[in-house]
Amino acid sequence: MRKNGKKVLALLMGLVTAASLAACAGVPAEAPAPSTAQEDYDALLEENRQLREELDLLKAELAEADEEEDLPAPEEEETPEEEPLEEAAPAPEEAAPPAEETQAQQAAPPAEPAAASPWEERVNALTLSPVDPDPITDPFAQEIYDRYTSLVEPGMTNWELLRSVYDYVVQNYRANTLKRTNLPGSFQCTSYAHELCQGLYVVGFEVRYMSGQCTAKGGGWTGHAWSAIVVGDDLLYLDANIPAEHGGNPDTYFAVTPGSNGIYRNDLVKMVEYSPDLMTTTVYSP
Repeated sequence: MRKNGKKVLALLMGLVTAASLAACAGVPAEAPAPSTAQEDYDALLEENRQLREELDLLKAELAEADEEEDLPAPEEEETPEEEPLEEAAPAPEEAAPPAEETQAQQAAPPAEPAAASPWEERVNALTLSPVDPDPITDPFAQEIYDRYTSLVEPGMTNWELLRSVYDYVVQNYRANTLKRTNLPGSFQCTSYAHELCQGLYVVGFEVRYMSGQCTAKGGGWTGHAWSAIVVGDDLLYLDANIPAEHGGNPDTYFAVTPGSNGIYRNDLVKMVEYSPDLMTTTVYSP
């Protein structure tokens, strides 16, 4: 647009100059020959005519240019921006424990085992007298001997051995008995009491076969049999039948002092001392 304007200005100046020259052609500073002046005047008129034509063309170009400038520029279609894909949020990292806490845990000594109860200490202080296997001639007695002496491990305390024999009877007596017989009464309290007494006797405890009464489910008392070990002048009861056959908690019937849990009636208790001759006497002996 500026270039075209300069052209128009140049043409206008040219027209003015040509018109001035044509006006002054008749009064030259020095009178030229008539033929020369007329020719110059005609040449100027022709140049003036050409300049006017160029001027008209430039005006037309300028008008078109102005129209183009007045037209609004075509709007560029906006390309919709693609929404960024949402990245899956990283899983939160677990906060590392403070260095001081980690060091404290590493430096902390292992927790000491719980202190033994007075009864556990008394049982551990007992001197056990395991059965001598040489006099055993009865196959069933040998089976009992092998079964429970296999539970003895090096370094085992008396309390641990007592619990090991008790748990074995609770968990395995029924299955072991079914291998031999399924006589009526095989899984009664008397059978469990004999088996537990035999197992404890074989590994060296002084045992008692207890016969008396215990609390019944419907209330009152009912006949029952259980086992016991001798600890000095005292007894500790062990009952394998109720946990094994009636859903009782084994801890409730392990190492119970007489009269402590109200389960056993102490005024009607009979005790039978186990001795070697009773090793072969059971309610399910073949």
